[in-house]
Amino acid sequence: EFAIWYHDAVYDTKRNDNEEKSCLLAIEVVRKLRMSIIDFGQEVLHHIIATKHSNPPIRPDTKIFIDIDLSILGKPEERFDKYEQQIRCEYNWVSEDKFSEGRSAILRSFLERDYVYSTDFFREKYETQARRNIERSLKRLSA
Repeated sequence: EFAIWYHDAVYDTKRNDNEEKSCLLAIEVVRKLRMSIIDFGQEVLHHIIATKHSNPPIRPDTKIFIDIDLSILGKPEERFDKYEQQIRCEYNWVSEDKFSEGRSAILRSFLERDYVYSTDFFREKYETQARRNIERSLKRLSA
């Protein structure tokens, strides 16, 4: 739960170290609360860094955490489309070509996996819709 609260605590679309900066903030809070940096802090850091989505998660608790993070991909079309509009607004400083290129790469990386979601619960609930949403978004981005 702590990682959920802190995983996007630092979010600047012009930087690529948001997860690392969020980790530093989370560790600072862990220290102030006098919690274990070695056990609790390391778990939080692991989860936050996993939100870079460079590799599918392996650990069971991280699978759940990442599936929560990706749940928006499997929402109904109207909600997903609103989310995509919000992402574009956050990156309004990026040219249309560069945005389409970067966003397409991210979305394709999810489709290239055997599954978007790592847990049975999220697969059953969101997998089919997530793939449809991603494919629709990729078509729009390439148009």
